[in-house]
Amino acid sequence: MIQLASVFLDGELAPVLNELDLVVKLGEVIGLVGLAGCGKSSVLKLASGSLKPNRGRIRLGQKDVTRHLDQLRRATAISTPELVGPYDLSVDGWMSYWSSVRGEIRDREAREEEALMTFGLIPYKMLPVSNLSHSQRRCLDLARVWAIDPEIYLLDQPDAFLDGIAFQCLRRAIRKLNDRGKTVLIATNSPNLPFRMCQRVVWVKNGYIAEGDQRQKSDEDFQSFIYHAQGWK
Repeated sequence: MIQLASVFLDGELAPVLNELDLVVKLGEVIGLVGLAGCGKSSVLKLASGSLKPNRGRIRLGQKDVTRHLDQLRRATAISTPELVGPYDLSVDGWMSYWSSVRGEIRDREAREEEALMTFGLIPYKMLPVSNLSHSQRRCLDLARVWAIDPEIYLLDQPDAFLDGIAFQCLRRAIRKLNDRGKTVLIATNSPNLPFRMCQRVVWVKNGYIAEGDQRQKSDEDFQSFIYHAQGWK
């Protein structure tokens, strides 16, 4: 579905990504794991078309889209931990604003309503965004992506700031995406989400893919791999 081939992304002092190769197949739920600063978020930004590699290729299906980032932007939607403004709008108004920025969303109002319901935000529709808790703000940005319903979901630290109820909403939402055959790429510093939700995890280390594991062995082996990559053991 999407491939990053021998990708380099330069940083100020050293490469952020260094000859990184990653293939994400149609319908996979994949976790990017590794220590903070290893390049996980940059992989998602490249996949979303918000960054362009200095060298290397990005393919979407059979097409080379390295120089056609608009095709990546149409096929993907990315959620990041920091909610962007405007904060003076109501939750409902904020969703409508960002849907209009995206453009061409079928059944927009129905999708927005369903997305807010998915993440438990219906009771807060008329509340100003500035009044939301950190957990509710994280849920709101996730709801924005769910309303878009892209081919490929790119979730950067989707469990950041979430309380227990919101985390359960996120798990159910990802499970439904998996049942529908959607492609999901998750970057996280926590071992819990990739262990519970991902079919495959890849270890990003110093800007390249160091290793990968699939849920084929025992759950204990799979969990141990994730914990080790995240620096928990």
